[in-house]
Amino acid sequence: MPTIKLHQEIKCKPEELSKVVADIENYPKWNPMAGETKKVSGGSGAGAKFRIQAKGFGRMELEILEHEPGKRFKLVGRARMADMTHLMEMSSSGDKTVIDHTATGKAKGFAILMLPFMGGMMRKNLQRSNGALQKHLEGGGR
Repeated sequence: MPTIKLHQEIKCKPEELSKVVADIENYPKWNPMAGETKKVSGGSGAGAKFRIQAKGFGRMELEILEHEPGKRFKLVGRARMADMTHLMEMSSSGDKTVIDHTATGKAKGFAILMLPFMGGMMRKNLQRSNGALQKHLEGGGR
């Protein structure tokens, strides 16, 4: 399955961005791809697990793999059709945070037949979520 890389700048501090992306239970407040979300186990860092209703994917299990506030956030989502790993690397640039976001997916079952179309869908969904994150942080939704 494809790997999608996006580069983005958001007018906020890296610590603010990190706090929002690690607060998975509040994803439905800003992320158009997220529906009902519930913590299953763990604290607020690596090892924390959640259940989320993801638009287009159905029910997913999310797990925070790494969280180095203001620098790095890694999350894996496991669904019936695919597993998706997201890595956000953050750095400060003046009054902005520079984000290099890499999403990698692995299709399962019949979804393997959809591989030729999944890269475009993944990119579109990632751009939509990242745009909503930027709007949330820059628009005072914190």
